[in-house]
Amino acid sequence: MSAIAKIRVPSGQTLTIVPVDVTSERKKLTDDIGEGTFEFAYDTGKRVLDLRKSSQKRLQQQQHIAQLQAYFEVWLLLYYIFTTDPGTQMIDLQFPDVRELDAQQSALILAFVLVQEDRHAPQMFCSRSVFFQISLPPSGPYECWLGSYFTNAIFPSYDDNTSSEQGRDPWRPPNPHASERIYSRYVPSLNKMFSVRALSIEDDADTFSEWMNNDRVAEFWNMKGDKDSVHLSYLNTLDGDKHVVTVIGSLDQEQFLYAELYYVKEDRLAPFADGAGPYDRGFHLLVGNERLRGPHIVRAWLTSIVHCLFLQDPRTQYIFLEPRADNEKLIGYLLQYGFEKLKEFDFPHKRAALVRIDRDTFFKIGPAQ
Repeated sequence: MSAIAKIRVPSGQTLTIVPVDVTSERKKLTDDIGEGTFEFAYDTGKRVLDLRKSSQKRLQQQQHIAQLQAYFEVWLLLYYIFTTDPGTQMIDLQFPDVRELDAQQSALILAFVLVQEDRHAPQMFCSRSVFFQISLPPSGPYECWLGSYFTNAIFPSYDDNTSSEQGRDPWRPPNPHASERIYSRYVPSLNKMFSVRALSIEDDADTFSEWMNNDRVAEFWNMKGDKDSVHLSYLNTLDGDKHVVTVIGSLDQEQFLYAELYYVKEDRLAPFADGAGPYDRGFHLLVGNERLRGPHIVRAWLTSIVHCLFLQDPRTQYIFLEPRADNEKLIGYLLQYGFEKLKEFDFPHKRAALVRIDRDTFFKIGPAQ
């Protein structure tokens, strides 16, 4: 496992992990807002997370505290391991005895842990692909990757009769309010927080206009012009469009990215996106901050935005993109990170490539660390 001693959770707080003593394999995890310190042992070679000592202490606490801690501890420890050890695909969790956990504790833990039932040797496992699909925040002061605006949403089961093809709009959460946090994630390779918030026309129009007048950006977006007559008109039009969400991306509060997150079935891409369902998504994107460019940063924002879109709705099975067909650099990145190129086709304004990634392919690896 990486020697990283400090990492940040999606909501920004810091976790500190230190050895208990020089002779012990046990470590101690402490957060920076006084919620607690607890010990654990993780065998890197065997991928075994030993919670027996910590669990015994927890089970002696008052019942409501024990129920919170059961989820809180396990989530933080799994987050620490999967974040600092990208090679780990499955973790074996050792409790004193799974049967000692009460029904509510078990329900909280089983939200993301797989149980292999055996009367004599009950075991619990968690896979990377399962862990990174958790969109609900853990108990305690931390938030998960999505902002509360999305994690509080309730999604009905998928029903073909609700599709827009049948003349009825599929149920979706409403668009977030201006400046509302949508997603955030700590990227260990950059030691920075990547975050996405809803664009505010009042606060972000100047930045948007500056980026659109960048020669490199204009080559692909073709939107050079005056802020008031061109850019504000464009943003105001999108602001009333329910099929798209405009966002600003940042690294440690430094803004660098503009994106439009859209539903493919209501987009101009729909006639060309064979197999797209009513909950499948796509995005248009530009990097406007020259300081935050490069392959290592592309890897972080590209996989983070895909992660964000898959988390927002469990019914989303595919993410589509339609870059210009001659944008070999971007297409190369997409193929490297799990997308497949389906075909090329002609829009009125460009020759485009249709690329796509499915949920299973993405979560086999998860967002780039």
